[in-house]
Amino acid sequence: MMTSEEDRKAYRCAVAPENASAELRIGRRRHLAAVLDISRAGFTVRIENKVSKGLKDGGEYELLFAGEHWRVKKESHYADENCTSVGFSRVEDITNVETPGSWLPSLLITQRVNSDPTLLMYLLIAVIFAFLALPGMGDSLGTAPRIQAAIGVICQTIWDMVQ
Repeated sequence: MMTSEEDRKAYRCAVAPENASAELRIGRRRHLAAVLDISRAGFTVRIENKVSKGLKDGGEYELLFAGEHWRVKKESHYADENCTSVGFSRVEDITNVETPGSWLPSLLITQRVNSDPTLLMYLLIAVIFAFLALPGMGDSLGTAPRIQAAIGVICQTIWDMVQ
């Protein structure tokens, strides 16, 4: 059995009440909302009646739900005594996505999570340089004089900058 594009667009998945909390932004104001269901094309959101009076048909608003930030357009609504169910179509995903600056770890000290291996990498590099600079191992490999000379130049440059 083949399904049409309209059938796929209309299919909706219900959202569990414990995961339904959302925020609807109307202009600068933020209002609590509950997402009832989601489809590929949009959301059905339940809001208070007094909030729904500020919505215009075809107006665009912002919906923050489940870590996503969407620009949505009002398509339909159904009001009862307490709340209004509003149908929104998706217009644009405006979620901020962090892009990495580089593949190399940052030299700046920032708050990091416990699983970040940057400190371990720096310690490993320091241990490798220490072994290469040791008189016994470094002399047999020929690296000790070069590393000691480089460290001397760095220290002298820092000393000259300080004075």
